[in-house]
Amino acid sequence: MKPAFLTLGGGPRVEVMDNQHLGSLLGALDPLRHGEAAVLERGPADFIKARRHGALWSVTTRRAGMWSAQSFTAAMTSDYGERAAQEGRHHRWFGWLRWWLRSPRPERALSTGQVRTLFGEYLAGQRFTIPFAGAGT
Repeated sequence: MKPAFLTLGGGPRVEVMDNQHLGSLLGALDPLRHGEAAVLERGPADFIKARRHGALWSVTTRRAGMWSAQSFTAAMTSDYGERAAQEGRHHRWFGWLRWWLRSPRPERALSTGQVRTLFGEYLAGQRFTIPFAGAGT
């Protein structure tokens, strides 16, 4: 496999040796601010990129051989469902409706833990455990 390089925000580009090394480097995800990105790449057409949106993330990937980049969705994940249920319980019906209308789209609602999982799966060349946006069940 080609070497992979990680860039966090505007920081330096660092070669990633293995999943353990990646895990230690991804400890620096938390300080990234809204709009900043983390990119793990093996080339311009082989990458995974996470962009921060407040406390949540959006993630896109493109692997060698894919025609275009695809984004992930949190919609069918237990993490997203649990978070939505907890936040929804705090609102009465009209408040819940307003909260639901203002909540981030599932494509922009991945947790930091899910970002770490996806980056690890990309580095290992594994099948992704989080669904792509628009994918049928």
